[in-house]
This record gives sequence, structure tokens and C-alpha cells, in this order.
Amino acid sequence: MSTPIVRHGASSPFDEIRRVGPDGSEYWSARELSKALEYETWRNFAAAIDRAKLSCENSGSAARDHFVDTSKMIELSQNAPSAIRTVPAIEVAEGKRDMIIPSGK
Repeated sequence: MSTPIVRHGASSPFDEIRRVGPDGSEYWSARELSKALEYETWRNFAAAIDRAKLSCENSGSAARDHFVDTSKMIELSQNAPSAIRTVPAIEVAEGKRDMIIPSGK
């Protein structure tokens, strides 16, 4: 289980959503990153993740070491809290976050 890192006076929205795993490694939830980067749909952000994975592989790094496929449970509606669905999610390792952030962000 991971927990968010609480940093007082965080310098960016990315610092505010940074997480730490049980082994002390820092990473970001791609779903939270997509919101921080103002992507309108997960599909569009997933395409950016796919490009970053390809770039990672082309640079000689194994993408699976930096982009971990996971899943997340979400409520489908606030009016029907029992309607829950599992959706794909990705954990982005520290150091690879910048590969998916558009220039100027």
C-alpha cells in the first residue's frame, strides 16, 4: 500500500500528488498526473504514456521498470455509490514523470 507524501509548501502540483511505496520509492499515479496536466480523457493521457514507454525502451531502459501497470477501483456515480468499476491505472516512477509532461507545464 502506498501513501501520499505530505510536503508543506509544495512547490508544484506534482509534489502534492507524489506517492511513496513500501520500499521508499517515489512515484506518481498516472490518473492523478492526467488531472494535474489537465487531460480531458484518460485515453489521451494513456497515449502520452505509451509514447513515454516507447521512448524509455528506445533509450535502453526497460519501460516495465518505470511504468507499472496497476488497476484502480472507481465509483461510477455519486448517486449510486455501490456502482464500482475497476479501471486500468499506471504508476510512473520518479525520474520518468518528465517524459510525459508536455513542454511548458
